[in-house]
Amino acid sequence: MTFFKIKKIIFIHLGFFALSSLFSDTGFPLASDMQNLMKPRGFLDGGHLEYSKPVYPSKTDDEKTKIKKKEETQKFQKYENEIEQAFIDYRRDGTVILKSYTYTIKKEDLSKSRDFKNLASELGQSQATLSTANGIASVEDFAVGMTLILPVLQGMFVADSPKNDFEILVKKQFESFLLDESAEKKWIPVVLNGRNYKFLPEKLFTGTLVAFFNDKGMKLPLPQKVLTSPFGYRTSPISGKWKLHAGIDLAAPMGTPVTACKSGTVKTVENMNVVYGNYIVLDHGNGKTSTYAHLSKIDVRAGAKVSGGDKIGEVGTTGMSTGPHLHFEVRENGNPIDPLKELK
Repeated sequence: MTFFKIKKIIFIHLGFFALSSLFSDTGFPLASDMQNLMKPRGFLDGGHLEYSKPVYPSKTDDEKTKIKKKEETQKFQKYENEIEQAFIDYRRDGTVILKSYTYTIKKEDLSKSRDFKNLASELGQSQATLSTANGIASVEDFAVGMTLILPVLQGMFVADSPKNDFEILVKKQFESFLLDESAEKKWIPVVLNGRNYKFLPEKLFTGTLVAFFNDKGMKLPLPQKVLTSPFGYRTSPISGKWKLHAGIDLAAPMGTPVTACKSGTVKTVENMNVVYGNYIVLDHGNGKTSTYAHLSKIDVRAGAKVSGGDKIGEVGTTGMSTGPHLHFEVRENGNPIDPLKELK
């Protein structure tokens, strides 16, 4: 009898023992035990990676630096070996290794010649795994200082409660798979960063998800709107003077959700400004910002990171406003530009 057959028999007996222990004296499974069986499983902590790829000591390094580089490179190589072994184990007998490492994005990871694809490749991660495990909704939705979770077994993480348009689309794309009861199609309930997911081993982006994830364009911040005032010079409805209207006005009912037009960092949050009332400014990087004014409610704080499509506030009529609407601006290096030319 081969080792593989012995191993499989052991698994069968252990599986039968575990299953039989779920049953009460009446022959029916205990509800509490069945619930525990379906609870999301956590990931074992593999440690933190200092580098995104092996970094070997150089002749100019001092002894302390050489030792550190050697230790960190050995850790990275161990991580790479575990990724390879997790793939082999899953392909061989369906074993799922729930273990992950972490890595904090450095400035050099976001240089002009490097992007999300490069970083994912260097870390041995599929784009699907790295993005869905970390709630990253687009190629622009990661930044210096962000700590990434790096699962050793690759696959898709479908959020039970999606938080943005991309996660909603991911759930929709794999809806039929999750409902398929075929024994060949399996998913595992897991928990990452306090959120519940269904983990689909080895699954990758569909064509639709690739297109959505790589889309860098801005999107309208309101689901339903009426353009009441375009960008450009006009007679101000408040002062009656001819002046530049630095954004566009979108009329909508009071309380309508306002969403981020693109991923970014909350730069400014101000309440009861004389002109803009309650307003938010998002920093999208490369000198580009967006402003959302006259809000009745603000849902974010300064310094927070948001994804495109995330709710950041609600339509109102605060400040110099003649009725419920959103005043929306886009600026490049401080200069106002027509948002409609940026939006899709």
